[in-house]
Amino acid sequence: DMSQKGVPSLDEYVENNSTAWWKSLPQDVQDQIMSSDAGSAVIAKWLTVIGIEDVTRSKVETLVLYRSEQRAKS
Repeated sequence: DMSQKGVPSLDEYVENNSTAWWKSLPQDVQDQIMSSDAGSAVIAKWLTVIGIEDVTRSKVETLVLYRSEQRAKS
């Protein structure tokens, strides 16, 4: 068990890692993504078009996964 050594589990790390890149996005941008059904490739292109820098599809996939988790909870 890793937690005995003070090493966070992956879930704990994700939960405590407030530096998720998308948390720096403007709130209205986050809201639009959370309410959209767009896939990560489309979202990544849109973010680039509206001037967000350093966007990658893999970064966007973390947000899409988060969106799915939030929807599953509600």
